[in-house]
Amino acid sequence: MTRFFAVPLGASALLALSCAAHATVHDVVADFSATTNTETSLWSYRTSTTAAHDGAYPLLPNFGPFAGFTGPAATTAGWAVSGVPAIGVNVSGADQFFTGFGPGAQFTWPAGAMFMHPGAATLAVVSWLSPSAAQLSIAVRFSDMDGNASYVDGVAWSVEKNSGGAALAAGSFPYRGSSGPVAISNVTVAAGDRIHFIVGGNGDYQGDSTRLEATITTSPVPEPATWMLALAGGALLLARRRQA
Repeated sequence: MTRFFAVPLGASALLALSCAAHATVHDVVADFSATTNTETSLWSYRTSTTAAHDGAYPLLPNFGPFAGFTGPAATTAGWAVSGVPAIGVNVSGADQFFTGFGPGAQFTWPAGAMFMHPGAATLAVVSWLSPSAAQLSIAVRFSDMDGNASYVDGVAWSVEKNSGGAALAAGSFPYRGSSGPVAISNVTVAAGDRIHFIVGGNGDYQGDSTRLEATITTSPVPEPATWMLALAGGALLLARRRQA
């Protein structure tokens, strides 16, 4: 006869299993919207009125094709004011190429990649809105799309929570560079909090076409009643183990 023995779990392990079961992954590319950009959108596409990182990031108002790219206009389009700042995703299914400035100024927009470009004195901002209280793990990478030697100063990037607070992560890289993979963990948010992914010029804004890859994994923040239930369950399992 085969016997099965239950292995007692501590309260913290029970809680971790419960949170993991309810984890949700939000992907900046997979969730991209070509139709909706509002204050209540899960993801929104924004700019700034100055180069200041002050959290006052108005929505990019217009969606349309980006000039200068090969491929069908509807598939190489995004949110913009007029020209740049601009944010979009290449949904054509193939790499596309920027040829707008002639020979020596071309670069590739990879299939399925998010494109960000700041303005002369303004930022390009992708913002995620938390629908509920949660614990976040953020994985992000910024990388240069325009490797032309005419623009070597690169970009400055940051990941920020809400407005006026310290950046969760920040840095810069020269042309043809990248931030490398950046992992940010144990970020607690309330409903209505925002996580901003920001690209700005690191000098001259020209040539600052930047690829953004980002996921946000949310786990619910346990309520007091959940903690009590987990503790009670752990105590019960421990008591049964001692009686065995």
